[in-house]
Amino acid sequence: MTRVLLYIAIVISSLLSFTACQKDGNKGGNSANVYNNDFESHFGYTPHVEKGKGHSGECFYAMDSTTEYSLTFMKTFNKLSTNSYAKVKYSTFVLMPDADNSAALTIQIWDGAGNPLKVESKIVKASDIGQNKWVEVSAELSLVGLYAGNNEIRCFVHNPLRQAIYLDDMRVELFQ
Repeated sequence: MTRVLLYIAIVISSLLSFTACQKDGNKGGNSANVYNNDFESHFGYTPHVEKGKGHSGECFYAMDSTTEYSLTFMKTFNKLSTNSYAKVKYSTFVLMPDADNSAALTIQIWDGAGNPLKVESKIVKASDIGQNKWVEVSAELSLVGLYAGNNEIRCFVHNPLRQAIYLDDMRVELFQ
């Protein structure tokens, strides 16, 4: 039951998460699709989006004891483009207020039947990136052998210890 509720929460979060994304043309070099979320348009509509000193503006996403997963970018490849992609890069700016903070920048590929095919997680620790400052972190995943129209990509921050962590300027880039 809790897995079903978790999945529903991830789906709802993903629908809200990148609906305000801006699609930038080709600002990522050979990137064909770039999706950004600075959370400015989410304030007042999405729980955990707060106003204050974000990285690029006033709004940011605040994770706390009630949030294990950030808002999630979740799309099937055939809804993104008719192009085939070789790699995905997921990045975000993170602010960790405590020296013991840690989280996982996560990229997942799921098949059309709802089975995970590949998971790439990069652990981010305050002890490595510093405290109380916005730092850009990123993870990449090769899509070779994973790219199919009905496969789904999911990008999010996993906060298993449910610590206070702040996120801003999420970016998903798909490269050919």
